[in-house]
Amino acid sequence: MSLTVRYSCHACGIEKAEVPVRYRSSSEEVLDWMLQVLTPALLADHDSRSPHCRPEGLDDVMIPITGAQYIGGPCLQ
Repeated sequence: MSLTVRYSCHACGIEKAEVPVRYRSSSEEVLDWMLQVLTPALLADHDSRSPHCRPEGLDDVMIPITGAQYIGGPCLQ
């Protein structure tokens, strides 16, 4: 199961691209999830959309939290 994260890259013009990312388990540290799951997924998506862009960072990364008990967790609505 996954959640949809959005990001933009002002360097190449990507705006609010949607990327499916695996949910974080309740026992998984948020920083570990961000470094090992979220970041690689966003960078791979960015590279596939804009292979020649090498930004220092992505802009406006949006992780949905409405209805979730924790960051990266599933919506419980």
